[in-house]
Amino acid sequence: MEFEGKTAECRAEMPGGQCNDPVLLGRPGVQCTYFVENAGEVRLDELVGIEDYTHWWAVEGNREYVWHLDHGIGTDFWDGRTDKSKNDERMNKVQEMFRRKYPDMPITYGEPPCDYA
Repeated sequence: MEFEGKTAECRAEMPGGQCNDPVLLGRPGVQCTYFVENAGEVRLDELVGIEDYTHWWAVEGNREYVWHLDHGIGTDFWDGRTDKSKNDERMNKVQEMFRRKYPDMPITYGEPPCDYA
């Protein structure tokens, strides 16, 4: 159901939703669960050094990832897609590039609170 379609009873029982200020996230008694703002972008091509994707892919024959091989051709960014340490490394690379491009923005607001045991 779309939020606009929620009844008053539903909103009272399950308020949740978007915070209008990131300071509210995770505070006791606050019902909002996320905050959104346009913070910039990190393009994966830029991250892995692909300057002209069409040429890289169509002319050079590279591939970002080949599923049955579990690695790319012409890039190793996605190699080991289920490897936790490689996934952590990928996330660190994205956050580092974001930090360089947008030094005045936080790269994370931390992990969301989890109410599940």
